[in-house]
Amino acid sequence: MMGRTWRRNCVGVGGLGVGGLVLVVFIQLSTVGVPAAEGNDAPGASPCWDSPSAEGCEDANVYYPPIEVLADIVAVCTAQPKLSGCSVYNACSSSGASGPFCTKWSILADLCSGGAAATGVATGCRHYTQLCGLGKTSVTQCSDPLLRPIQSLVSAAVAAEDVAAMCDAMSMEDCATCTTALCPDPLLSLGKLCISMPGMTDCLHWKVMCGGDGAEALTAFCGVTSGETCNPVMQMSFHWGLNDMILFAGWVPCTPGYYVLSLIAVAATAVFAALLKALRAREQQRVSLRASGMIRDAESVEGVQSRSEDISAGAGGGKTLGPLFASREVLGENLKGALFVAVTLTLDYLLMLVAMTFNIGLFGAVIFGFSLGALLFGHTHSRQGSSGSAERDAPCCSNT
Repeated sequence: MMGRTWRRNCVGVGGLGVGGLVLVVFIQLSTVGVPAAEGNDAPGASPCWDSPSAEGCEDANVYYPPIEVLADIVAVCTAQPKLSGCSVYNACSSSGASGPFCTKWSILADLCSGGAAATGVATGCRHYTQLCGLGKTSVTQCSDPLLRPIQSLVSAAVAAEDVAAMCDAMSMEDCATCTTALCPDPLLSLGKLCISMPGMTDCLHWKVMCGGDGAEALTAFCGVTSGETCNPVMQMSFHWGLNDMILFAGWVPCTPGYYVLSLIAVAATAVFAALLKALRAREQQRVSLRASGMIRDAESVEGVQSRSEDISAGAGGGKTLGPLFASREVLGENLKGALFVAVTLTLDYLLMLVAMTFNIGLFGAVIFGFSLGALLFGHTHSRQGSSGSAERDAPCCSNT
């Protein structure tokens, strides 16, 4: 109950200062003058502190109860709130991480198995060091794989350096969370930047950490890669892989099936764009032939014949509408042409943005779609260029 109350009052680094100190003082006062109960010695009262490999020292919970472990975590994070282990603890408190890495012993190992000890945080790590850090030990908690520290956990100093390097190379929104003047949570800032830009060189340490066993539970730092939620990435060089955002925030193919469907959709869009351009070319051909007096029916491109009507007033002889449009029919043709241009340009630019994801598969889908469209409809463009000249210049009759 006490642990749950402390958790509610001490979520986040900012809460560790007051809530943590209160907890430490309470624990120390509660143990003053109280003799150690048999089988549940207070820290310092058990011979296991001096000889952790001795018989009977296997279960540290007997002489190092969980509330004392929690007190040591608070002591370390009160003194050094930027430590990566403290960031993990805060993430566990706010559902940003889960699983074995959120157990007290695992968090204490993150803090005391190297990084915290090197920063001079001796008080909070003294008990852990005595049991697990001085050589041979029989303490189960020191070797239990479910209580191990995070593999290749990026230290706060390295995380801050990587963030600084990334933000010097490219200004990003999350750069504001970690500056040279103020960086309260270097590991979390690094995680946010690398989730959005995993291809950057300075994400190497992050990749090693998030590629370790069980790292999928560290969602605050490594992102979510399972279920229906995907983390969009941005890489500024050609690459293979999933999780590229395609045009919209909700279009992030993160499974092979979703990716294949996206490739088909992109290629089909390119084919459709080619079809629209072919239809536009066919329409321009029809108008050109009609204006030249070479077709009998204004709605058909067949039945070409010669006629010598005066079309100086505009195709179809309609009423003029001023210097820009010879007739209402010309205005109508221009409106249809403008609509075709708006749609085809929109599709072309959207496909250009898809290609700019630098995803090789998506880029290839765009090229394949346009190539297939040219294969299916390319003859229409050729007829447009030849109909107005070759057919017009051909003799009307041939003597054989």
